[in-house]
Order: sequence, then C-alpha cells, then structure tokens
Amino acid sequence: MDTTGQISDDTKIKQLQNRILELESIEKQLRERLDVVMHDGDLLYALMNNIPDSIYFKDRHSRFLMVNKAWSSRRNLDNPQDAVGKSDFDFFTEEFAQHTFNAEKAIMQTGQPQEAQLEQWLVSDKKRWFTSTKVPVRSKKGQIIGTCGITRDITDMKRIEEELENANIDLERKVQQRTIELKNTNTLLEQQLMNLEFLYKTSFTLSQNMCQVNVFSAILDSFRSCIPDMTGCICEFTDDKLLLIRSASTHFEHADLHNYCEKTMSNFNVCKLTEPVLVTDWRKHPLMNMFHWPVQSNQSCCLLVPLCTDDTIVSCIIIFTTNDFAERYEQERSVVMTLSTIAAVCQKNALYYDELQKTARIEGELTAARNIQKRLIPQSRFSLPNIEIYGYYMPAYEVGGDYLDYFVNEDGHVIIAIGDVCGKGTPASMHMTMLRTTLRIKARNESSAANLICEVNNAIRCDLSALSFISLLCIIIKNDRTSLTYARAGHPLLIRYSSTDMTPASVECSGIALGLLGDCTPLEPFIEEIKIPIRKGDRFFVYTDGLAEAVNEASDAYGIQRIMNTLQITSAEDPERVVNAIISDVDAFRDGVPHRDD
Repeated sequence: MDTTGQISDDTKIKQLQNRILELESIEKQLRERLDVVMHDGDLLYALMNNIPDSIYFKDRHSRFLMVNKAWSSRRNLDNPQDAVGKSDFDFFTEEFAQHTFNAEKAIMQTGQPQEAQLEQWLVSDKKRWFTSTKVPVRSKKGQIIGTCGITRDITDMKRIEEELENANIDLERKVQQRTIELKNTNTLLEQQLMNLEFLYKTSFTLSQNMCQVNVFSAILDSFRSCIPDMTGCICEFTDDKLLLIRSASTHFEHADLHNYCEKTMSNFNVCKLTEPVLVTDWRKHPLMNMFHWPVQSNQSCCLLVPLCTDDTIVSCIIIFTTNDFAERYEQERSVVMTLSTIAAVCQKNALYYDELQKTARIEGELTAARNIQKRLIPQSRFSLPNIEIYGYYMPAYEVGGDYLDYFVNEDGHVIIAIGDVCGKGTPASMHMTMLRTTLRIKARNESSAANLICEVNNAIRCDLSALSFISLLCIIIKNDRTSLTYARAGHPLLIRYSSTDMTPASVECSGIALGLLGDCTPLEPFIEEIKIPIRKGDRFFVYTDGLAEAVNEASDAYGIQRIMNTLQITSAEDPERVVNAIISDVDAFRDGVPHRDD
C-alpha cells in the first residue's frame, strides 16, 4: 500500500470524526436553546392564559396572530386558535372595529405606542369602560411587523369611582346641610341665651320694685325692652273688675281710654285668658275697630297680655306696635309669656308688699309675709284621675324657708317639689319665693326631675350667698300616669309604700344641695335620677328634716323609723288622713316642746 495514500485516508477519517463531534456540539447547543425557547414559550402561554386582561397579537393587516383565553372567552370562542387570521370586524361593531384599525395603523406608521387609553364602548347593549395599551411589534431587524395589545375592562372600577364620587358629593352636601343646621342651632341658642339673660335681668329689676306705684312703670319698661316700638297701658284688676289704668306714655292718654279698655277687656273676655292674644290689625278687627286708639298710623298690631298668678288675672297689658312684630311673634312668644309670669309675680309681690307697708308693727308685717308664703304653697287636696296629693306646711316662725309645691305643667306632667332653704325666717322665705318662681318657670315643659333641679340651680345659684344653699326633691309624674322620675339635691330621701311589698322603704338616690358648687361648675354629674313605675295602691311620702328632727323634752329626735311605722299603720287611709296622723303623732311625741324647724 502506498504510504502517502494511507496518510491521506487517516486524515480524512480524523476530519470526519472532528466534524461529527462539532455537529454533536451544535446539536447539544440547539437542544439547549430549544429548551430555553420552549420554557420561555411555556411562561408566555402561562401568562397569556391566566391573566384576566385580554391580550392579542396582530400582523400588519390587523389580523389576529395570537389571543389569550381571556380574549377568546369574552368573544365566546371555544379555542383561542379560532381567532387566528380574523380581524376585529369579525367580532365587534363596525364602528369599534374601524376605530381600532385606525389606531393600530397609526401605531405601525409612527412606531409610537398607545398607552392606557380610556375608552367607553357598547358591549351587549351595555356601556362598558376599558383601558387599552397597544405597542408596535418589531422584527430582529427593527422592522414593524404588527401590533400587540392589552385591554382591561375597568367598568367595575369606574362604577366604584362614580359611587365614591357620588358618596363624596353626598357627604359634602350633608356636611354643608349640617353646617347650616349647626349655624341655625347656634343662632337659636344664642337667641335663647340672650332671652334668658334678658329675663333674669328683668326679673331682678322688677323684684327691686316692691311697691305698686313703681312696679307698673317697671313692668311696662320691661315689655318696652322686649318690644321697642310699643305703646299702651296696663289695666289692673280686682275681683275680675277693671280697677285702674296705668299709661305707658303721655301721648297715649285719652278721655275715653278707660271706656276703650273696659270694653276691649269685655269683648275678649280677658278675665278668662291664660295666654296672650295677638291682633295683627286692630283697625280691621270687629272687637276693636270701633275705638279710636291714640296710636301712630304704623302701630296696627295689638297684643293683649294677661298677667296671671295661680290662674287668676291680676292685670292685662294692651300693647300697640308695628306690623313687623306680628311676623316675629312666634319667636318672641315664649319670652312674652315668661315675662308676663315674672311681671304677674312681681305685681302680686308688690301688692303684698304694699299690704305690709300698711301694717305699722313688725308683727303685722310678718303676718302679711306669712300670708304671702301661704298663698304660694298649695293649701288643699290635689286630685286627678288615679292620683291624690295632700300637703301640709307649718313654719317654725312667722315665715319659713321650707318649700312645697305641686301642679300640672303645660305638657300634662304632674310636678311635685319640696325643698328646704338654709336658714329660717324672712331671708329663707325670700329664697323660697325665688325658688318657687324659678321652678315654676323651668317646669313648664319639663319631664325629667334631674333636669328640672339642674335648670333651677343654674338660674338661682348666682343669687345665693356663699353661705346659702337649698335642698330640693322633685318628682315628675308622667302625663300617662304610668311612671315617675325622682331626683334629689341634698334633701331627705323619698319614702315609698309599695302595693306589692306592703311595707314602706326609703328610695336611695344621690344628689348634692343647690348652691354648693361654684358658679361655673355644672350640677348635672352630681344629680342622680330614678325612674319608678307606678302601680295601683302605691304611696309616696316626702318631708323636710324638721319633721324627723322634732324633739321631746328629753331631746330625743322623732326619727324616720317613727314615720315609717305611722305609714305602715295608715297604709289604707287617704293621703290627708295619713298626713294628719303623722302630724298628730309628732305633736304627741313633742308633748309641747316648740318646733325648732319648719
């Protein structure tokens, strides 16, 4: 064999072997690259088929090359491959398809993507919102060969945004409405505070006029402060008869004024009035237009204000004022009524004071004062359906500081109050009178015993000296007569005889006396209120400490237990007999020893 030829064959074999190894290496690289491509493809398909957004690829003619499951599901296709080769014109309205076609054409021409464009389209006859992002697809050489798009249905998100926006608008509206309400409430509160301040100042001013000569002018001045453009007069009554006319101004004098007033009082039956009567235009009113009242031409409004104490009229104010007062009367009505009550009390007090002035001796003055106080305290049995009340009052001196009252307020609730002013005699009785006046004013529409006590404290605490205080117990029987509220301010406890337990017992309730706290300290946190249901046969007993503290010659106190025993013995008697039995037992226990307290 030729040596040269053999070498040549070996070389070829060697080259073939190297080529085989090279091809095997290339095959291995291709397989690895294929695995990577397959893995990337799996990732792409996993993303495409699990993302809730619609994803699609299109060629340069806007025909679908690939869509994901979300896109095909929304088009009701069984397989994403069913969309390949088709365009938007095969699935959407012509208007929508043309819109997307133009947008994709512009992207392929400019190479600029369309990012998160907000669109609203009609889908299945319903308007829906979408965000659409479209980008150009480029080859390895950088040429644009199609587009890729992602569309997200944000209808629910837009709905939530609209709901939030509407909620925000509604909230702003409510805030504005609430702001207006708060402003109106604040204005009303400021007006009420001004009215209260006016009434307190007026009450104090009127209380300084303790004789009839001055009190009528003071009363007219107080009404003039409330109704600046007024003129008129006060008609004083005695035994329901017109006694005297007090003029509000000199130009109101008239020769027939007494006749006008007397007939007007008769026409309106003023003696039976309990509330003011407003006549918007007296010149047109059949009960007044026959008189030539000496008033100005613009004073066409007339107001008749009866001043009553204990349901008895003591005088009546005839007020003439301008037309605008009729428009604001409802706002001023409560002030006018409260002022009339204060004025009536002051007039009655002035009357009583004049009576005192006529008495030359101190004993006569004290007797008159005793009569005044006695008139302020109920003197007879008080009966309503299913309710009987009887009270008894005996001061240790000519006048005293103990307070007892019961009446029905304007809302039909029965108010029962009993109190004890620190001290005795005339100073205590004056505080008692102030307490009664304030409580009756505050109780007009009150249904809570605790609120009533706190309102009374707020009104009178500035008028009490640093060494003065008042104990007070209030009971308010609801107008349906099924329950009562009970509160006390440092007063002896209420005693209840229950028809079920058949035994008397004290009803615990905490509270401190009026006037003990500073001017700015509220009393409300210190007053407890108890609500008690009322059953047939239930009895309630209230008293001042003078009863339990009555002593005999051995200085032994009568005590609460003796009261309980008498209540147990007289449980079947009516209220008057029960009270009389207790008083008789106390008198027997004292055996002639004088009372030390009311």
